[in-house]
Amino acid sequence: MRQSAEWMQLIDDRILEIVAEFEPATSGLIHQKLRLTVSSKQVEERCRLLANAGLLEPFIDSKQADMWEMSIWGNLYLEGELNADLRRPQPRPQSPRVIGAQHWLDYSE
Repeated sequence: MRQSAEWMQLIDDRILEIVAEFEPATSGLIHQKLRLTVSSKQVEERCRLLANAGLLEPFIDSKQADMWEMSIWGNLYLEGELNADLRRPQPRPQSPRVIGAQHWLDYSE
């Protein structure tokens, strides 16, 4: 039995199943196979989040990656051998200019 995490949504399992079946799979193919009322943008966002958690990997390592393949962790999750709570999405580092001054001011006390 799969052990999903709090941060996961219902479509995440289905996305992982589709990628496992058709890998490498594009976000467009995943959206087509889902047949749900989610936008292709939502599918792309969920794929990136799953990749940040280590469950998916970009087929070509780039920021604009639109093809996905399963990671070892993703396969273990689908087999019920991994508790997804142990694989939390890691935020990408942001430069101080992107974060903004207010972010840093919130830490001063």
